[in-house]
Amino acid sequence: MDSGTHSIEDGVNLLKQLEDILRTDPL
Repeated sequence: MDSGTHSIEDGVNLLKQLEDILRTDPL
């Protein structure tokens, strides 16, 4: 199991989710 690559992918996914939230629900 590649923990490193998995962590990076998780981080990218989180960032994309955050961007979507900010776009759909601007502060």
